[in-house]
Amino acid sequence: MRCIGEYEFAIIEEKNMYNKKGFTFLTTGFHLSPEKKEFSFPDIIFEPFYDDLEDEHWTLSDLTTIPKKYYL
Repeated sequence: MRCIGEYEFAIIEEKNMYNKKGFTFLTTGFHLSPEKKEFSFPDIIFEPFYDDLEDEHWTLSDLTTIPKKYYL
């Protein structure tokens, strides 16, 4: 990833990621997925920049309900 602004990041290289090269997003932080993987690293989740996103009903306190679009 590359930081291209104060809260804006772009994926510049990817391998086995949910989002692909060229994807840009705004975030205030990153978290590791609570899902355990036996033979690989955990997924990384980015926290949306805005807390009041339309049609989003998950919180970072319950990491099991995060939509896959927030997984890197």
